Amino acid sequence: MILSCCLTLSLQQLPAQFDVARCTQVYIDIGLNVGDMLLALYAPEGIKTKPEQKQARAFAALFGTNRSSTCAIGFEPNPMHQRRLAGLAARLRARGHHVQIFGYGVSN
Repeated sequence: MILSCCLTLSLQQLPAQFDVARCTQVYIDIGLNVGDMLLALYAPEGIKTKPEQKQARAFAALFGTNRSSTCAIGFEPNPMHQRRLAGLAARLRARGHHVQIFGYGVSN
């Protein structure tokens, strides 16, 4: 129940360029760490490690190969990862992906 509350609040805080109406699918990552799963979702061609390659295949099965209408919302409270995640989000947005990262945690 708290998770629903927090996600609802977060969706209201999305910037205008994050057009939720264009999202036919939404990937939510609670605990992004350094963003490896975002890369597996949106840039699987750059994945080099086996666990991420396996996840990239799972994402292909779940989301298909055209992810132009797949949106990603991520949460990562560790301040050590914020700069890297901001850069990753900016690069993915520049490629046309709908990504929004929040610098706080989600819990029950």
